[in-house]
Amino acid sequence: KYLYIVGSLCHGSSDGSGIEAIDEIYFNERKAFAASAGTTPPTAESWLGGKAYCEKRLGTDAQIAYTVMSTDFPTDWPSTSKARGIAYLVFKLEYDAEIFGTGIPNITAIVRGCKVKDPRNLAAAAAYSTNPACCLYDYLTSTRYGMQAPAGDLDATSFADMADYYDTGSTTVPSTGWWGEDFSLWDYI
Repeated sequence: KYLYIVGSLCHGSSDGSGIEAIDEIYFNERKAFAASAGTTPPTAESWLGGKAYCEKRLGTDAQIAYTVMSTDFPTDWPSTSKARGIAYLVFKLEYDAEIFGTGIPNITAIVRGCKVKDPRNLAAAAAYSTNPACCLYDYLTSTRYGMQAPAGDLDATSFADMADYYDTGSTTVPSTGWWGEDFSLWDYI
C-alpha cells in the first residue's frame, strides 16, 4: 500500500551548514511539492490527493532523523539515523491507480546547493553562489569533499578577480528585454 523512497541529493557545505535550499519537487516533470523554508515539510500539490508526503534534510551537521522513517520503521531507521552532512529527501507514497498508474514517478527537484567561501572576502561566512570562481575555490580548499589544497597555496587575488569578472558578465536580448548572467555554474541531476 505504501512506498517509501529515500534519495540523497548531495553533500552539505564545507562548514557544516548544509545546502541553501531544496525548492520545488517534481514527479514526472509535474510539480508535486511547492517550495518550503528550511526543513519544513513541503506542501503536496492538490493533484496528489493526499497520497504523497515528503520530508527534506539540507545536509547540516546537526540535522535530525526523518520523522516518517523513524516512526514507521523504528528498528530499521532509528532516531540515530540522521545522515548528517548529506542533503536528501524521503517520500511516503500511498498507491493510487489514478495518480501513480504509470509506476514509480521520476522525481526531480530544484536544489540550491552548497554555501561556498567567496575569495573576495574569505573572512565572511559561506553563502550560496553560482559564481564559478567561488565554487572552484571552495572545491579546491574543502577538507570535507574537495581537494584539500591549503588556502595559502592558491592565489586568492586571482580567484577574486575572476569572481568579479563572472559577476559582471551579463547579456540583454534586445527583442525580449531578457537579462541574465553569462557566467553561472548550474547542473542537472
